[in-house]
Amino acid sequence: MAIVRTFNHRQPRKFGASPGADAAEINHLLSRESINLFDTFRLQLDTENVGTSNDNQFTLPLRSGETYNFIATIDGVDQPAHITDVSPTYTFTNAGLNVIEIRGADVDETLGFPGLHFNNGGDRLKVLNLESWGVMIWTNFSGAFFGCSNMVISSDDVVPVGTATLFNSAFQDINSFVVDDKWSFSLATTMFNFCRGSGITGFNPSGNLNSVLTMEACFRSCTSIVSIASFGLPVCTNISSMCRGTSNLTSIANFTDLSAVTNGARAFQDCTSLTEVPALNLVSCTTTSSMFEQCEFLITVQQITFGMLDNANLMFRNCFRLVNFVGIMDFSTVTTMSQFCNVCPKLLAVPNFVLTSLTDFSQAFKDCGDLVTVPNLVFNPLALSNMTESFQNSLSLLSVPDFGGNTSGVTTFNACFNSSAITIMPDWDVSACTDFNSMFFGCSGLVTKRDWVLKATPSISCIFMFQNSAITIAPAFVNTDSITNMSQMFKNSGILVFPAYDYSGATNLSGFVEQCDGITSIPDISAPVATNLSSMFASCFGITTVGNLNVPAATNISLFMENCSSLVSIDAITVGVLTNANRAFNGCSVLVDVPLFDTSAVTLADQMFLNCSKLKALPPFVWTANIAFGSFLGSVTLLTDEYNKLLIAIDTNTLSNGTLDGGVSEHSDGGSTARANLIVKIWSITDGGPGSLNGFAVRNTDNRVVLNTNGDQVIT
Repeated sequence: MAIVRTFNHRQPRKFGASPGADAAEINHLLSRESINLFDTFRLQLDTENVGTSNDNQFTLPLRSGETYNFIATIDGVDQPAHITDVSPTYTFTNAGLNVIEIRGADVDETLGFPGLHFNNGGDRLKVLNLESWGVMIWTNFSGAFFGCSNMVISSDDVVPVGTATLFNSAFQDINSFVVDDKWSFSLATTMFNFCRGSGITGFNPSGNLNSVLTMEACFRSCTSIVSIASFGLPVCTNISSMCRGTSNLTSIANFTDLSAVTNGARAFQDCTSLTEVPALNLVSCTTTSSMFEQCEFLITVQQITFGMLDNANLMFRNCFRLVNFVGIMDFSTVTTMSQFCNVCPKLLAVPNFVLTSLTDFSQAFKDCGDLVTVPNLVFNPLALSNMTESFQNSLSLLSVPDFGGNTSGVTTFNACFNSSAITIMPDWDVSACTDFNSMFFGCSGLVTKRDWVLKATPSISCIFMFQNSAITIAPAFVNTDSITNMSQMFKNSGILVFPAYDYSGATNLSGFVEQCDGITSIPDISAPVATNLSSMFASCFGITTVGNLNVPAATNISLFMENCSSLVSIDAITVGVLTNANRAFNGCSVLVDVPLFDTSAVTLADQMFLNCSKLKALPPFVWTANIAFGSFLGSVTLLTDEYNKLLIAIDTNTLSNGTLDGGVSEHSDGGSTARANLIVKIWSITDGGPGSLNGFAVRNTDNRVVLNTNGDQVIT
């Protein structure tokens, strides 16, 4: 017996009784005439889309280990019942648009088809539309339609979820669907990646989500959803990335119970249409890292209840329109809040936190351009250690409180106020700090100093500490002998007097007061272990005199006093195994007196006295290394006698393959002979050519050139 029926818009389907069918079977078939069009599971396909089967075929992906007993209808014809978990491949008469219908083969048609498992593979791209769910009860939705990116769900019948608990990646990346009151998740425990990356337009299921344990990435990157219906998650522990990238979501007010959540990391990151964080109960949450990061239109944060929070890193980073926090949040258990409100340029005030467990406050309020108020935060001095860039680029922040002296455990203030508007150094306890690098860099309003007591152990770094700041008097720090690196510490700052520090521990003084043109003189300095003095006084246009510089370990004085255009004389320089003197006195246009110092190991002297236009004589430097003089005396005219001595000294030490720019200095007699010898030794020499003796520099017993009352070298 064969029965052919038409189900509304569907193609006819043939029902065949088995040979020798009894009355019960025949009656069962006849009874199906009254079943509506939703009695079968129905998929619309395009078999020509990319897949694992041929272009007129479709492989139905069954779930391994499940029990199946169903009949597929292909081209309107029932296929033999399928009773294994092996995925069958069905062949259609024609390639292209086709329909497959599935119904249970058992007398109880709700059985025999526990679900599918595309799991981002197989013929997932051939599915265009899930037209009806049928009456067969599914037992597992995990990975069911994952990757069916061409599929929409147009069915409006009840979804047969049965006793299914697993919904992870069930509809991940599908084209479009809506969860309405035909859906129920009352038994669901796992909704990890449930519809991640899909075109879901609404979520308003019947019942509740009271059994769900994880919602991780459930709605992640679902850019078509605007609102999510009210529901609680009373046992859910993980909402990490739950709505991350759900860029059109405007409200999260409907998440009514999050009290069991322990992991809220990135839950609402990149929800760029969100304007307010409502009052939330996160009493069990331990991490909110990046929870609201890059919520670009977020303005207000209401009271959030915490009780166990540990990690608040990046929680509101890049919330460009965030203005204020309402209420006090319990941060007493938080240990790290690095970048908490980094790049929140509209934020006006730091919340009045209690931070008694905090260790890391780095970049917490960096780039908060409108920030004007910082309360007297309560820290634990035994915990807090990192304040790197905490208030960097706070362009409206004029001062911060002393925090009750509870900064005594901080080891780094690196760039803490870099480029901020702060006008006064805070009255902090910095006795444990070893890193002050860039702390007040670019603080153009900083005028008031604090005379801090530094750590007594020689390990402190102050690179760029006050560079580009307006401070006029260097702080009278205690224990400055503990500072080992002072590179560019006061570069281009407003200081008027060279700091009276103990330099006995400094190894690096490069650029120390570079471009501080308010300084007029340098006193005697002893820095016995300093090796790098490059650019130490460069472009200090106001310096006229320099005292005794005792730097016996110095190896590098490149650009040492470059462009000190008012410098006339230097009392003395004591160096060690000096190797680099490039541009050391370049541009010292009124310098007339250079002391003798050890140059026997120098290998780099390019432009050493370039543009020292008043210089007529040099001390009897000794040159023994293979040296690159380059533009050593560019634009300088030494006395012929002095230039002769330089050429003879170079030739005497049999140096080869060198270069020398002698400016416009002329040579004669022994100097001319030495010059000729150097040319034979493959030297390239540029100078004023042959000349006659034009005077002699008068020297004292220390071999220093004698100066007259006008400050010029005495020439006879």
